[in-house]
Amino acid sequence: MISFCTWIKNRFHQFSQVWELNLSHMNPNDEWVIVDAGSNDGFESWVPSDSRIRIIRHPMHPLNFSALYNISHRAGSHPILVNLDADNYLGPKFCDWAEEIHYQERMGHAWSNVWEDGTYGRIMIPSTTFQRIGGYDEDLSPCGFQDTDLIKRAVATGIRCVTCNDPDVYGGAIPNTREDTMTYTDSPLSFGQCNSINYHKALEKWNPESSA
Repeated sequence: MISFCTWIKNRFHQFSQVWELNLSHMNPNDEWVIVDAGSNDGFESWVPSDSRIRIIRHPMHPLNFSALYNISHRAGSHPILVNLDADNYLGPKFCDWAEEIHYQERMGHAWSNVWEDGTYGRIMIPSTTFQRIGGYDEDLSPCGFQDTDLIKRAVATGIRCVTCNDPDVYGGAIPNTREDTMTYTDSPLSFGQCNSINYHKALEKWNPESSA
């Protein structure tokens, strides 16, 4: 069984385009944990019609992406955790792929292999591995590079990460600009600057001797 983990803040206009499709590609016993980080665009009053959806209201400003990822993932009750961004949609074969990878005692990364199209964050990780590494690193800058850092730290524990670039698995994403991504972070930095800062922070963790 899979726990899909999402956070959202004022993206109801995009979420409304994908939620029914996502549910149609989930299994009956899966769950979808959605953390509302303080929406005021209608999502705050939205009542889901499907019992698989569980909404956690957790207003946050400014936003810290890693902290919100962690809240949603730690609320997941199933052995398979999947990050599903609010503007992303699943492919029809995603659940079968994720369960097979989990059966093989691996983690998975399903994306298009096209940078900046919004699909890169689709990571499937066993809940035991997520707990072992402490989840996403909340000491990183508000956004950028959290996904790669999570994968690297998980792989360092010995688990293998399987990548899949099949659109029938990863699905897709509604396009956003980098300026959209930075909304509500209150950061004076651009996404590219945050990503670069987080890259160097992560590099020091993976290779401590590189900062000597």
